[in-house]
Amino acid sequence: MIFRSIIFSFFLLSHFSSYSQLQDLYTFPKGVSDKYSFNSAEEYKTSSKIKVRGATLIDIKNYAELVSYGKANLFKSGNIYMDWGEMEDYLNNILNKELPDSLKNKNCKIYLVRDPYYNAFAYHDGSFFVNIGLLADVYNEAGLAIIIGHEISHYLNNDVQKLYFEKLKSFSKKNRNDTELRIQNAHSSQTQEQKADSISFILSQKAGYDIKYGLNNFYHFLISEVIN
Repeated sequence: MIFRSIIFSFFLLSHFSSYSQLQDLYTFPKGVSDKYSFNSAEEYKTSSKIKVRGATLIDIKNYAELVSYGKANLFKSGNIYMDWGEMEDYLNNILNKELPDSLKNKNCKIYLVRDPYYNAFAYHDGSFFVNIGLLADVYNEAGLAIIIGHEISHYLNNDVQKLYFEKLKSFSKKNRNDTELRIQNAHSSQTQEQKADSISFILSQKAGYDIKYGLNNFYHFLISEVIN
Protein backbone atom coordinates (compact mmCIF):
# COMPACT_ATOMS: atom_id res chain seq x y z
CA MET A 1 0.00 0.00 0.00
CA ILE A 2 2.89 2.38 0.74
CA PHE A 3 4.36 1.67 -2.70
CA ARG A 4 0.99 2.22 -4.33
CA SER A 5 0.57 5.51 -2.46
CA ILE A 6 3.99 6.69 -3.62
CA ILE A 7 3.23 5.78 -7.22
CA PHE A 8 -0.13 7.50 -7.04
CA SER A 9 1.39 10.63 -5.49
CA PHE A 10 3.99 10.75 -8.26
CA PHE A 11 1.23 10.32 -10.84
CA LEU A 12 -0.72 13.21 -9.35
CA LEU A 13 2.32 15.46 -9.07
CA SER A 14 3.29 14.74 -12.66
CA HIS A 15 -0.13 15.38 -14.14
CA PHE A 16 -2.37 17.12 -11.60
CA SER A 17 -0.40 19.54 -9.46
CA SER A 18 -3.02 22.25 -9.99
CA TYR A 19 -6.24 22.72 -11.88
CA SER A 20 -4.72 25.44 -14.09
CA GLN A 21 -1.92 23.10 -15.10
CA LEU A 22 -4.48 20.40 -15.85
CA GLN A 23 -6.20 22.77 -18.23
CA ASP A 24 -2.90 23.44 -20.03
CA LEU A 25 -2.21 19.71 -20.47
CA TYR A 26 -5.34 19.06 -22.47
CA THR A 27 -6.14 19.95 -26.07
CA PHE A 28 -9.57 19.29 -27.51
CA PRO A 29 -9.51 16.64 -30.25
CA LYS A 30 -10.21 17.61 -33.86
CA GLY A 31 -12.82 14.88 -34.12
CA VAL A 32 -14.94 12.79 -31.77
CA SER A 33 -14.46 9.04 -31.56
CA ASP A 34 -17.45 6.73 -31.97
CA LYS A 35 -17.03 5.59 -28.36
CA TYR A 36 -18.32 9.01 -27.27
CA SER A 37 -21.37 8.92 -29.53
CA PHE A 38 -24.70 7.83 -28.08
CA ASN A 39 -28.07 7.04 -29.61
CA SER A 40 -30.18 9.27 -27.41
CA ALA A 41 -33.38 8.51 -29.27
CA GLU A 42 -33.06 4.76 -28.65
CA GLU A 43 -32.10 5.33 -25.03
CA TYR A 44 -35.14 7.58 -24.63
CA LYS A 45 -37.43 4.83 -25.97
CA THR A 46 -35.96 2.31 -23.55
CA SER A 47 -36.14 4.60 -20.53
CA SER A 48 -39.70 5.63 -21.38
CA LYS A 49 -40.85 2.04 -20.84
CA ILE A 50 -39.97 1.82 -17.16
CA LYS A 51 -42.75 1.33 -14.63
CA VAL A 52 -42.81 3.41 -11.45
CA ARG A 53 -45.66 3.19 -8.97
CA GLY A 54 -47.42 6.52 -8.59
CA ALA A 55 -45.62 8.17 -11.52
CA THR A 56 -47.55 9.55 -14.48
CA LEU A 57 -46.57 8.97 -18.10
CA ILE A 58 -45.37 12.59 -18.26
CA ASP A 59 -43.17 12.03 -15.18
CA ILE A 60 -41.57 8.97 -16.78
CA LYS A 61 -41.02 10.73 -20.11
CA ASN A 62 -39.40 13.68 -18.32
CA TYR A 63 -37.06 11.28 -16.57
CA ALA A 64 -36.28 9.45 -19.82
CA GLU A 65 -35.46 12.73 -21.53
CA LEU A 66 -33.20 13.84 -18.69
CA VAL A 67 -31.10 10.67 -18.54
CA SER A 68 -30.89 9.98 -22.27
CA TYR A 69 -30.29 13.43 -23.71
CA GLY A 70 -28.56 14.70 -20.57
CA LYS A 71 -25.70 12.26 -21.02
CA ALA A 72 -25.24 13.16 -24.68
CA ASN A 73 -25.25 16.85 -23.80
CA LEU A 74 -22.39 16.32 -21.36
CA PHE A 75 -20.20 15.30 -24.28
CA LYS A 76 -21.52 17.89 -26.71
CA SER A 77 -20.88 20.64 -24.18
CA GLY A 78 -17.13 20.00 -24.25
CA ASN A 79 -17.07 19.16 -20.54
CA ILE A 80 -15.76 15.63 -21.06
CA TYR A 81 -12.12 14.85 -21.82
CA MET A 82 -12.23 12.84 -25.04
CA ASP A 83 -8.56 12.52 -25.93
CA TRP A 84 -6.90 11.43 -22.71
CA GLY A 85 -6.69 7.68 -23.11
CA GLU A 86 -4.03 7.22 -20.45
CA MET A 87 -6.19 8.76 -17.75
CA GLU A 88 -9.35 6.97 -18.89
CA ASP A 89 -7.51 3.64 -18.81
CA TYR A 90 -6.21 4.37 -15.31
CA LEU A 91 -9.66 5.23 -13.94
CA ASN A 92 -11.35 2.30 -15.63
CA ASN A 93 -8.72 -0.08 -14.31
CA ILE A 94 -9.73 0.95 -10.79
CA LEU A 95 -13.40 0.59 -11.73
CA ASN A 96 -12.87 -2.95 -13.04
CA LYS A 97 -11.06 -3.95 -9.85
CA GLU A 98 -14.07 -2.94 -7.80
CA LEU A 99 -16.97 -4.07 -9.97
CA PRO A 100 -18.84 -7.03 -8.44
CA ASP A 101 -19.14 -10.15 -10.60
CA SER A 102 -22.74 -9.26 -11.50
CA LEU A 103 -21.46 -6.18 -13.36
CA LYS A 104 -18.34 -7.62 -14.99
CA ASN A 105 -20.03 -8.08 -18.38
CA LYS A 106 -21.97 -4.82 -18.27
CA ASN A 107 -20.91 -1.81 -20.31
CA CYS A 108 -19.66 0.15 -17.29
CA LYS A 109 -17.18 2.95 -17.92
CA ILE A 110 -15.70 6.03 -16.27
CA TYR A 111 -15.38 9.37 -18.03
CA LEU A 112 -13.36 12.37 -16.88
CA VAL A 113 -15.15 15.72 -16.45
CA ARG A 114 -13.68 19.21 -16.86
CA ASP A 115 -14.94 20.47 -13.50
CA PRO A 116 -12.79 21.81 -10.62
CA TYR A 117 -15.11 20.62 -7.84
CA TYR A 118 -14.42 17.55 -5.69
CA ASN A 119 -17.21 15.34 -7.02
CA ALA A 120 -18.21 12.23 -8.96
CA PHE A 121 -21.57 10.90 -10.09
CA ALA A 122 -23.21 7.88 -11.70
CA TYR A 123 -25.76 7.53 -14.47
CA HIS A 124 -28.52 4.96 -14.75
CA ASP A 125 -26.75 3.00 -17.52
CA GLY A 126 -23.42 2.26 -15.82
CA SER A 127 -21.65 5.42 -16.94
CA PHE A 128 -19.58 7.01 -14.19
CA PHE A 129 -18.17 10.54 -14.19
CA VAL A 130 -15.20 11.78 -12.15
CA ASN A 131 -14.36 15.48 -11.93
CA ILE A 132 -10.79 16.52 -12.62
CA GLY A 133 -10.96 18.59 -9.42
CA LEU A 134 -11.41 15.38 -7.44
CA LEU A 135 -8.22 13.94 -8.92
CA ALA A 136 -6.34 17.10 -8.04
CA ASP A 137 -7.24 16.79 -4.34
CA VAL A 138 -7.86 13.11 -3.60
CA TYR A 139 -5.34 11.74 -1.08
CA ASN A 140 -4.22 8.63 -2.99
CA GLU A 141 -5.51 5.80 -5.17
CA ALA A 142 -7.30 4.16 -2.24
CA GLY A 143 -9.26 7.37 -1.64
CA LEU A 144 -10.17 7.53 -5.31
CA ALA A 145 -11.19 3.86 -5.36
CA ILE A 146 -13.53 4.37 -2.41
CA ILE A 147 -15.30 7.21 -4.23
CA ILE A 148 -15.62 5.07 -7.36
CA GLY A 149 -17.02 2.25 -5.22
CA HIS A 150 -19.56 4.70 -3.80
CA GLU A 151 -20.79 5.49 -7.31
CA ILE A 152 -20.91 1.79 -8.21
CA SER A 153 -23.28 1.36 -5.27
CA HIS A 154 -25.57 4.08 -6.62
CA TYR A 155 -25.69 2.23 -9.93
CA LEU A 156 -26.29 -1.15 -8.28
CA ASN A 157 -29.20 0.24 -6.29
CA ASN A 158 -30.66 2.23 -9.20
CA ASP A 159 -30.46 5.35 -7.03
CA VAL A 160 -30.63 7.84 -9.91
CA GLN A 161 -34.12 6.65 -10.84
CA LYS A 162 -35.25 6.21 -7.24
CA LEU A 163 -34.15 9.67 -6.18
CA TYR A 164 -35.67 11.32 -9.23
CA PHE A 165 -39.13 9.99 -8.49
CA GLU A 166 -38.79 10.49 -4.74
CA LYS A 167 -38.01 14.14 -5.44
CA LEU A 168 -41.15 14.45 -7.53
CA LYS A 169 -43.29 13.27 -4.62
CA SER A 170 -42.12 16.22 -2.53
CA PHE A 171 -43.73 18.67 -4.95
CA SER A 172 -47.37 19.31 -5.71
CA LYS A 173 -48.83 18.29 -9.06
CA LYS A 174 -49.02 21.97 -9.93
CA ASN A 175 -45.27 22.44 -9.63
CA ARG A 176 -44.15 18.93 -10.55
CA ASN A 177 -43.36 19.61 -14.21
CA ASP A 178 -41.17 22.58 -13.26
CA THR A 179 -38.74 20.48 -11.22
CA GLU A 180 -35.58 18.85 -12.46
CA LEU A 181 -33.07 16.54 -10.85
CA ARG A 182 -29.47 17.51 -11.52
CA ILE A 183 -27.82 14.11 -11.40
CA GLN A 184 -24.32 15.32 -10.69
CA ASN A 185 -25.60 17.03 -7.52
CA ALA A 186 -27.98 14.26 -6.53
CA HIS A 187 -26.23 13.12 -3.35
CA SER A 188 -28.99 14.42 -1.12
CA SER A 189 -30.60 11.27 0.27
CA GLN A 190 -28.85 10.43 3.54
CA THR A 191 -30.16 6.87 3.46
CA GLN A 192 -28.79 6.28 -0.04
CA GLU A 193 -25.50 7.92 0.84
CA GLN A 194 -24.95 5.85 3.96
CA LYS A 195 -25.72 2.66 2.08
CA ALA A 196 -23.41 3.69 -0.76
CA ASP A 197 -20.61 4.40 1.72
CA SER A 198 -21.01 0.97 3.31
CA ILE A 199 -20.99 -0.88 -0.02
CA SER A 200 -18.06 1.26 -1.19
CA PHE A 201 -15.94 0.16 1.76
CA ILE A 202 -16.77 -3.49 1.08
CA LEU A 203 -15.93 -3.25 -2.63
CA SER A 204 -12.73 -1.31 -2.00
CA GLN A 205 -11.50 -3.63 0.72
CA LYS A 206 -12.12 -6.66 -1.49
CA ALA A 207 -10.12 -4.93 -4.23
CA GLY A 208 -7.17 -4.58 -1.83
CA TYR A 209 -7.49 -0.92 -0.86
CA ASP A 210 -7.05 0.51 2.64
CA ILE A 211 -10.49 1.89 3.54
CA LYS A 212 -9.12 4.25 6.21
CA TYR A 213 -8.49 6.72 3.38
CA GLY A 214 -12.23 7.08 3.03
CA LEU A 215 -12.09 9.45 6.00
CA ASN A 216 -10.11 11.93 3.90
CA ASN A 217 -12.93 11.89 1.36
CA PHE A 218 -15.51 12.82 3.97
CA TYR A 219 -13.39 15.84 4.89
CA HIS A 220 -13.06 16.99 1.27
CA PHE A 221 -16.77 16.57 0.55
CA LEU A 222 -17.61 18.49 3.73
CA ILE A 223 -15.38 21.37 2.68
CA SER A 224 -16.90 21.28 -0.81
CA GLU A 225 -20.41 21.53 0.64
CA VAL A 226 -19.41 24.53 2.80
CA ILE A 227 -17.88 26.34 -0.18
CA ASN A 228 -20.92 25.70 -2.36
